[in-house]
Amino acid sequence: MMNIIELTHAFFRYYKHIDITSSVFLLTFLVLGYFSDLSYGVIGLLFTQVLLAVAIKYYSFRLSIDEQIFRSFIHQPSEIACQQAENIDQSLALLKLATPLTPTRSWQARCVATLKLIKIQFSLFFIQVLVAFVSVIFFNNT
Repeated sequence: MMNIIELTHAFFRYYKHIDITSSVFLLTFLVLGYFSDLSYGVIGLLFTQVLLAVAIKYYSFRLSIDEQIFRSFIHQPSEIACQQAENIDQSLALLKLATPLTPTRSWQARCVATLKLIKIQFSLFFIQVLVAFVSVIFFNNT
C-alpha cells in the first residue's frame, strides 16, 4: 500500500502541467482578445483569465517549494530534511506566504497541506477552462 508521502510525491508531476496549460490558455485568449472587438464582456473574460492564471502561478510556486521539501526528505536523512522543512516553513511565514506555525508539522500534516494546494490549483484551472469555453462562445457571437 502506498503511503501518503509517496502519494503526495506522485502528484507533483501534475502541478507543472497545469501551470503550463494555464499559461497557454492565457496567451491564447490574450491573442484572441487582441484581434476581436473589445466589448466589456470580452475585457471581463480576459481579465478573469489573467487573474486565474496569476493565482495558478502562485500555487505552482508554492508547490515547487513543497516539491523541494519532499525531494530532500526522500534523498536525505530524516532529521536533516526535517530541519530544512522547518527552515522553509519559517521563511514562508516571514514572507507572509503561509501562516506561522509554532509546533513542528508532521509529515502527514505536510502531505495533507500539499494535497490541498494541488486541489486548489486544479480547481482554479477547472474554472479557467470553464471561462475559456465561455470565452469561445462569446468570441463566436461577437
